[in-house]
Amino acid sequence: MWFLLALGTAVFFATQSALAKRAGREHHTDVVAWAAFLYAIPVYSVFLAVKGIPAVQPAFWLWMPLSLATNLVAMPLFFRALYEGELSVVLPLGMLTPLFALLTEYLLLGDSPSAPAFGGIALIVLGAYLLHAGSIRQGIFTPFRLLARDKGARLMMAVTAIWSISAVADRGAVLSSSPAFYTFVFCISFTVTFLPWLLIKQRPGILKTLTRPRLLVPVGIFGSLMAICQMSALGLALTTMVISVKRLAGLFGVLVGGLLFKEKALGVRLFAAAIMLGGTVLLALS
Repeated sequence: MWFLLALGTAVFFATQSALAKRAGREHHTDVVAWAAFLYAIPVYSVFLAVKGIPAVQPAFWLWMPLSLATNLVAMPLFFRALYEGELSVVLPLGMLTPLFALLTEYLLLGDSPSAPAFGGIALIVLGAYLLHAGSIRQGIFTPFRLLARDKGARLMMAVTAIWSISAVADRGAVLSSSPAFYTFVFCISFTVTFLPWLLIKQRPGILKTLTRPRLLVPVGIFGSLMAICQMSALGLALTTMVISVKRLAGLFGVLVGGLLFKEKALGVRLFAAAIMLGGTVLLALS
């Protein structure tokens, strides 16, 4: 069951990303990030009404604020990355999350990667390199230089580093409450706490969000479906397993980028994303 939920997470995540990229053409990306949660509130409300309010453990009030704090930084950066970069590059780079998680464990806990883990790291790095494989003729390090120059890619790499922390907090919050309760509380909390920033920086954008929601409502709906699937899966399986399956969104993102946004090098980037996915699976199994 957890696999189907994680697979649903990947499909809804890729769909939301495509919708958000489209919405970013008419709305500031900070406004898109806020609207993604604002218009998800009705879905989360129904989900909580159906499931009911659970017994909430004290640990929830430690895990939830940690996830909120990290995502208040990560989510605006993520929607900006979608706007600045190509979907077929940005979403596959989401597969760097387990790599950063491994690095965090090493720095904080001293846990050294196993031999299979090193193999997974190598595949992820190789896949990221091959996202710009067509530029190799200009120099062997050119693919890495292109990633470094790509603002969308740089932003997404920062996001994946933050998500390597928030994914652990998400699981802690779910296990100390329920998927329905956590997603509802998190959504309300994000909407409220991010609003002051918008009032300072994007006040006209708030009114536009409410008066012209056509492109924003689907972002919220698909985002809520993605989060419900992900948090439900986290309640059934380990974080690394769920996130590894979620990274199939990288493959879906390449397809959507090529088919809907006419991005180039579809075949090469699909191959590169598949290699990165293999690396994340190897890391999950190590």
